Amino acid sequence: MKKTRIEINHIPALVWGEKSDKVYLCVHGKMSSKESAEGIANIAEQRGYQTISFDLPGHGERQNEDKRCDIWNGIHYYQYVKEHPVQKWNIETNILFAGRDTLQSLEIVKDFVHNFNCALTLSENSEHPFMAEEDGPIVEQWLQDNL
Repeated sequence: MKKTRIEINHIPALVWGEKSDKVYLCVHGKMSSKESAEGIANIAEQRGYQTISFDLPGHGERQNEDKRCDIWNGIHYYQYVKEHPVQKWNIETNILFAGRDTLQSLEIVKDFVHNFNCALTLSENSEHPFMAEEDGPIVEQWLQDNL
């Protein structure tokens, strides 16, 4: 697959696949980097999408930056979201949720799914990061079914 390194406002990023008007933006998880998008990008390309991934502060090529991507920086965003809750959600949304997630309540996710007509797939024995060896096929199948 074609992979091109670019910078967006000095942020290292990768563009995966052939040029397309349809694009997925892939944000990696904790302790990861833009390169972790390869699996998603492969599936997306099969469906005619290009994928863009980038390094969050403190990750990948940005490990030595002073900025960090942590809970303390996220608090400002959280406060904004609490003050400005989502009223409309007009985008088809499919959620894969870990049944043993200790960071987010299943009830909150179910409320979101109900309020905004989303699809929910529950992986009962998975934990929040979906990083266990047995999670790989679960995530890949979900991506195949939902991208």
